Amino acid sequence: PNVKATKAAIIGGLLALPLLFILLGEILDSKIRNIKELLNATKIPLLGVIGNNSHENMLTVLDQPKSSVSEAFRGVRANVRFLSGENGGSKVILVTSSVGGEGKTYVSINLASVLGLSDKKTILLGMDLRKPKIFGDFKIDNKFGISNYLTGEVEMSQIINKTRIPNLDVATSGPIPPNPSELLMSDKNIKFIEDLKKMYDFIIIDSPPVGLVADSYELMKHSDANIYVVRHEYTEKYMLKMITEKYHGGEIGHLGLVYNDYNTKQGYGYGYGYGYGYGYGYGYFDEDKNYKEPMLIRIRNKVQSLFNKK
Repeated sequence: PNVKATKAAIIGGLLALPLLFILLGEILDSKIRNIKELLNATKIPLLGVIGNNSHENMLTVLDQPKSSVSEAFRGVRANVRFLSGENGGSKVILVTSSVGGEGKTYVSINLASVLGLSDKKTILLGMDLRKPKIFGDFKIDNKFGISNYLTGEVEMSQIINKTRIPNLDVATSGPIPPNPSELLMSDKNIKFIEDLKKMYDFIIIDSPPVGLVADSYELMKHSDANIYVVRHEYTEKYMLKMITEKYHGGEIGHLGLVYNDYNTKQGYGYGYGYGYGYGYGYGYFDEDKNYKEPMLIRIRNKVQSLFNKK
């Protein structure tokens, strides 16, 4: 046998193997990894891009009102006007995502904070009744909340909490009820929102993920604008298919995207959708603590990092 040819074939195969892993990883990788991929996956307008960082607190805008992330959320706030219009009165803004861990609560909290800091009387509603979160960041007792009000246990005034921002109030989810869908779609909840519209300039609803339950779709019937949060290197492309079909089918209106936890090293551009604000946000996503990339993707990333080393 030709020993040299065999050795050359083996060496060539070994050199090609890393490239094969990269190619297979690209084929099998279905996550949104940059703005271009997001815009190719859906034609829903892009309202804003929030950069990534790591911190144990979601109150970025409240704690650092002059930071760049505040500017990013001001950009989102400005672009939401194109969704809801300038018809006066209260604006009900619903925030959702595909699954947990994409940052919808983070976006809800900071958008509400930006509105409150701009002298707009705002209330943030924790309507993800299955997974209460907002109370922890605002250090509010979650003993009584929206679930208690909707079951008739307490009055509305008992679940509205003040915050450090004079114009920002919060109503937390309350204890997890046995029938969250029925409560959210009840006539009492719709009346609750209508009553709040008489009291506030803006109502921000942190709603359940649409990929898990249908509650948010029902709540969208009563909102003026809807924000769909996509998380960088977390949200799967196929997850956007359902919301995109509903958007283009006319089932959902006044919808825009926020691209969250974006890696600043990849660069960014302008002119997407309505334009977008950009900032360094605190990427606090507790649902993601135990998340691991698939083995093949991790191998691909490792190989790529070796090739990128100087």
